[in-house]
Amino acid sequence: MSGGAGGTGGAAGLLGWGANGGAGGLGDGVGVDRGTGGAGGRGGLLYGGYGVSGPGGDGRTVPLEIIHVTEPTVHANVNGGPTSTILVDTGSAGLVVSPEDVGGILGVLHMGLPTGLSISGYSGGLYYIFATYTTTVDFGNGIAPAPPAVNVVLLSIPTSPFAISTYFSALLADPTTTPFEAYFGAVGVDGVLGVGPNAVGPGPSIPTMALPGDLNQGVLIDAPAGELVFGPNPLPAPNVEVVGSPITTLYVKIDGGTPIPVPSIIDSGGVTGTIPSYVIGSGTLPANTNIEVYTSPGGDRLYAFNTNDYRPTVISSGLMNTGFLPFRFQPVYIDYSPSGIGTTVFDHPA
Repeated sequence: MSGGAGGTGGAAGLLGWGANGGAGGLGDGVGVDRGTGGAGGRGGLLYGGYGVSGPGGDGRTVPLEIIHVTEPTVHANVNGGPTSTILVDTGSAGLVVSPEDVGGILGVLHMGLPTGLSISGYSGGLYYIFATYTTTVDFGNGIAPAPPAVNVVLLSIPTSPFAISTYFSALLADPTTTPFEAYFGAVGVDGVLGVGPNAVGPGPSIPTMALPGDLNQGVLIDAPAGELVFGPNPLPAPNVEVVGSPITTLYVKIDGGTPIPVPSIIDSGGVTGTIPSYVIGSGTLPANTNIEVYTSPGGDRLYAFNTNDYRPTVISSGLMNTGFLPFRFQPVYIDYSPSGIGTTVFDHPA
């Protein structure tokens, strides 16, 4: 059996760094995981970083929870703030959170001056201005990168009917709610961890690529097992590899027809996804149509669906978005090589 939990790290006073949490106890036997690592200690009230959790478990695996059917999430602590529910998003790069996730206004002030200021958005209809800070990110059990860049949303603007209606509904319940909080709060999410090496943004970097040792080689999104695993690809061969993560070219068959090359984004955070109208030959999604997605014209099938059961949004232009479906029934590994491009590795395509 696993060992006991580690102790909490000591807190700093006015100045200084909080201590790291204690290591989880050794397991009872060879190959048994440690107990849960202790939480890190609070940083100095005026100055000093937060401690991170102590080593625990196997040192590379954290629980992955699928909420609202299509949202893969993990828990993380950012800047010593409250434990936040973070969407694992292969369709973006960089960590985006609200001020509440870093400890509110006091937490923002504690981080000091930002290293950058920029604007970005989500395809569902939300634009936001954010400041970038360097601070701690802790996934638990000692899985914490050297303090990476973290984007804190300063102002957000809803632009789609969904985002606008969601914001005003949330505003009636809580006048302090921001459009960013309402947009993601509707599905139980506090922030977004973008892990896609060739995603457009917001950047400036991917926190998981700053993890120590071999943990920075990639990440396995294993929805069936409920795990997020950091490090080298643990999937046994044979696997199916697609160069590019998340942006690549996939091939789509409609009712068994000729494969069509479609520029695509393999997006774990894409909910039910999108499909360009030219692929289906219509501006609306046809009923009872079988759609299959392949690596190449004569390659492996990655996933398939019938439009009576799964209904991506039809778009007039832009990339096809797979949505969460390819991740739902198989482990998918995001390999950070080649640099700046990445590779998407499917375990058991169906």
